[in-house]
Order: sequence, then C-alpha cells, then structure tokens
Amino acid sequence: MLPEMTRLRFALASAALALPALLAGGCGDGAGPKDAGRTLILAAYSAPREVLDRELLPAFTESYRATTGKTLRVEASYLASGAQTRAVLGGFAADVVLLAMAPDVDKLAAAGLVSKTWAEAPDGGVIATSAVAFAVRTGNPKSILTWADLARPGVQVLTPNPRTSGGAMWNVSALWGAALRGHAGFPPGDHEASYDYLRTVLGNVAVLDKGGRESILTFEKGVGDVAITYESEIVAGQRAGRKYDAVLPPSTLLVEIPAAVVQENAAKHGATAEAEALLAFLRTDAARAAFARHGFRAPGGDPPSPSPAPASTGDAAAGPALFRIADLGGWKTVTPSLFGPQGTFTRAWEGAVAAGDRALTPSRARLSRPSEPRVHDRKHRQKAPPRLAMFTSPICTPRSSSARLTMRRAAAPSSSHRSSSRRRLARPPSRCRRSSRHRAAPPLLRR
Repeated sequence: MLPEMTRLRFALASAALALPALLAGGCGDGAGPKDAGRTLILAAYSAPREVLDRELLPAFTESYRATTGKTLRVEASYLASGAQTRAVLGGFAADVVLLAMAPDVDKLAAAGLVSKTWAEAPDGGVIATSAVAFAVRTGNPKSILTWADLARPGVQVLTPNPRTSGGAMWNVSALWGAALRGHAGFPPGDHEASYDYLRTVLGNVAVLDKGGRESILTFEKGVGDVAITYESEIVAGQRAGRKYDAVLPPSTLLVEIPAAVVQENAAKHGATAEAEALLAFLRTDAARAAFARHGFRAPGGDPPSPSPAPASTGDAAAGPALFRIADLGGWKTVTPSLFGPQGTFTRAWEGAVAAGDRALTPSRARLSRPSEPRVHDRKHRQKAPPRLAMFTSPICTPRSSSARLTMRRAAAPSSSHRSSSRRRLARPPSRCRRSSRHRAAPPLLRR
C-alpha cells in the first residue's frame, strides 16, 4: 500500500489535472451539466439599478431555470450612459447593453458590436421610458413649477454633464424643446428667445456631475434648489425615504430607454441565446409592471402605475403633455445642432461662462470636463475585465477617472435605494490615473 502522504499527493495531482477539463466544460454550448454556471454580462446606465438588481434580474434567472432547466448568472455593471458606451467600445465584454439614449447604442452599432438593425426590434428597441422632471425641496419653497421658473434669478439648478451623461442630454433637449414649444414664458418658435433662456438656465447651474445618479445624490446632500432629472429617479428616492418633492412641468420630454444585444461579445461567450432571452423578458408584462413600481413608464409613455406618484404638476389631474425627441427632429438632428462644436447648447454654455454668469469654483472646473474612463487600457483591450460577480454577489462598476471602482452587494437590499455597503478597491497603476494636464480643461462639453 502507498504511504498516506503519497496517496494524498496523488489525489491532489489528479484533481489538478481534472480541473481544466471541468472549467472548459462550463463554457460549452451543448446541453447538460456543462452548461451550469453560464454567465451573462449586462452593461447598464445607472438609473435602473434598483429595479434590475432587486426584481428583474432575479426574476429572469428564475424564469430561465424554470424554462430550460439550466442555471444562468447575470453580472450587471452600472455607469453613466456615455461612459458605459465608451467602456464597451474600449473592451468591456458586455453581452447586453441597456443605455439612456439611442445614440449610445448607435455608436456600438457603428463599431460593429451591435446589429445596425437593433432599432427594428419591438417598440423601436425601447425597453422602458421615463419623463424629465424636477426634484425640489420639501414643500417647494421657491415655487418651481414650470420651465420658466428655472431661469429666475437666485434659483440654483443641478443637471449632469452632457459630455458623459445621456440623462444630461435628455435634460438639455427638454429645456430647448419646452422653450421652442412655448412653455418657457415666451411665444413658441422663437429661437432667439429660446437661446437666451437656455443660456440663463445654464448660468443658474451650480454643479455638473458626471451622471444622473450622481446629480441627484448631490441634491440629496443639500446642494441646489432644483435638480433636473428622470421621473424614475425621484420615485426611487421617495421610495427610499428621501425628503424632497417632485414636479412634472406642464409639458416635458419623454425619455426613451433602449437595450440591445452586443452580438460580437455574446457570440464570443456563446451567450447569444441567453442575451436575446433577457431582452425578451424585459419586454414582458411582468417586467413592465416591475419597471412601473420603480417609477418607469411603458414604451408608449403611459404613467407608472402602481407607484408612488410624483408630486404636483401644472395640471396634476391631466398630467404633463409629453413630447418626443422625434418632435425635435430626432437625435441625428438634435445631437449636432444642440451639442455639436457650434451647437446651441455649446454656444449657450460658453456664453454663460464668458458673461460671468457662472463663477467656476475648483470643484466645478473638475466636474465640467472629466477625462475619459480608463477601463480600456492595454490589458483590457486584449482581455475583457474579470467577471467579478453575479447579481447575488458584489457587482463591479467599471472605473473611470471621476468614479471610484466599487463593489456592492445587491442580494440584500436595504431600506435605502443607494447601498451604503461599499468597499474601495486598490487604485489602478499610476498610468491609468488622470494626468495633471486634464484637471484644468476648459468647460466646453463635448460628447
């Protein structure tokens, strides 16, 4: 008989030889035990984090197991929409994207990562919608009810940075559209008055955060009188016990939220069928009911119900008159005309700064032009970021120079919709940090 130590070494060696075969079996495409542990990566913008983590992803994986008999894990990453798009373009190996606006998906399609016909899906590829709304202090002490109120002297406004945030582009488009439609205190169709109005509101902006979630968090810290944000963000805060009110102006922009399969990545992972199954699930009645409970609207714009209703509008009984980005010419027209180098927003922003309407503090200068996210260095171009967790484990948020890499446990949601159990990871190598030459960048915002 072999000595005890020799047998132990033989057993360990056998296990080591068998391990690669077992791991390889988990990545196969056939049926059976080797499919156990299949993983799907979802890259989403920050606003739907709660509904995805707490309801939709657990319900989807359970439904998938009941239908196929297979186990599927979903790993979710959350970041501002523009930053998330650049992360995927730079090598983040997402199988599915759920972003704040169609142009971000179009960028992925132009790079060959997403099908160019993604918008031919049901509802034009839109999974859910929201509306641009105002978060105001409890009791609305400054009586902010309409778009015109944002231009009053002494009103401090919060909105994200259009260079990094899809939500900010929705906000600015809503400002411009409401003005052109005659809801900013002057007759409709007056482009000159609309430009002056936009410049005045931008002069009232206190802070430009990198994303919509960060902007509402800044508001929760006591900064500003009003935050322009999604209706769903306000509902999420109210559900978590945050003490502020909501205002839906009499006319506002419908926010359309698209999703698509990142075909190139899904094919590499052998997860195309699972990615398509996730999109199909997000279009079911059960998923739409979950979206509604968290303040999102259906693709057609129907108000969230049942849900805690946002506070007063100009006509609370009738609700706001919704207009779409298509009413302004669509993103292919709005993006260059409003956000291009000579666009209306760009000129209005520079005009507000030049006129001294905005006194840029060091913190504002830092927030006005954050550098590119550093998730796509040489290592990540060659290999996708490690799959750190599924939705029942700590969730990885890709690092950008203006956002800390965090890990968050989503399986046990607290009473707050912003998890407080965060643990900082070690900083990346110095080559990934923002250099000093980026810190004093001019305030021109370019997406």
